[in-house]
Amino acid sequence: MRLILLLSLFIIFTPVIKAQQCACNSYASMQKQMDSLVDIADYENLNTATKQLLSDNSAECKAYAYVYMAEMLIKNAQTDSAQTLMDLAGDLFTKCNTSESCKYRYYFECAELAFYNNNYEKALEYSLKIMELATEEKSVLKLAECNLRVANIFVKMSQPEKARDYAIAAKGYIGRLPDSYKKYHLYNVLANRYNNMYQDFKEKKYLDTIEMFMGGIRAHAIKLGPYNRLLEQYYRKKAFLSLKVKDLDNSLKYLDSAHN
Repeated sequence: MRLILLLSLFIIFTPVIKAQQCACNSYASMQKQMDSLVDIADYENLNTATKQLLSDNSAECKAYAYVYMAEMLIKNAQTDSAQTLMDLAGDLFTKCNTSESCKYRYYFECAELAFYNNNYEKALEYSLKIMELATEEKSVLKLAECNLRVANIFVKMSQPEKARDYAIAAKGYIGRLPDSYKKYHLYNVLANRYNNMYQDFKEKKYLDTIEMFMGGIRAHAIKLGPYNRLLEQYYRKKAFLSLKVKDLDNSLKYLDSAHN
């Protein structure tokens, strides 16, 4: 009787277990690399990886390919074409019965597309959705990204208090990440949010925190070699911040360093 009961439970829950598995093995092995290519805006190699996914017989793999193709189109301001691809991806994910946990990148790009179309309410809806997924996964990196994104949305929605709350939360998550390009890239983005906080609240502590970010970014960038994308981001951000305090000479100096 007990064996029959166990077999019955197995039959009942097997579809649920299957639904939670991502069917595209190619994407599972390529995801980290593809996300890294997005971070450094290496769209040539990202395009190559996307073609590899398209060549896979799995419909779910094709859906992921469409998501990354949409990412490239969004960055080129081709939002109508990006929307077409995202619709195709969404339809394929539905047909494949892809679990929500496997659609993080899809929802991430939905939020990105809505943001670029100035639909901040929809961008917030998708961003809170991926934050739920990141919380369930207990991914510190994804939680850092999600809080940064939500902070930026609230900046655009002119809600500085909420933007500050999420920016401070993002800072906590970023600080827990191991030293890497990604960590300091996120600090570079977070510096923008702290600049918004300084503009809104006029508290010098936010400028001091930005300088702390910049020091960490520069130190890590130097470890990466004589010149790299993170160092370029550092000089561009310093140029921007110098311009904000009307220090034109230093702004030009940092901008010149970004091009060398």
